[in-house]
Amino acid sequence: MSEILVGVAFSASQANIILHLLMTQANVAIQITDFLKKSVI
Repeated sequence: MSEILVGVAFSASQANIILHLLMTQANVAIQITDFLKKSVI
């Protein structure tokens, strides 16, 4: 029973890490596009 809980907690933390990475990538992409817009105009 405890092994199942550990597995669930582990996959939950993995999902959190993946979500965090995706959010960070999205923020970086937004910053890059903003920078490009400013430098072009």
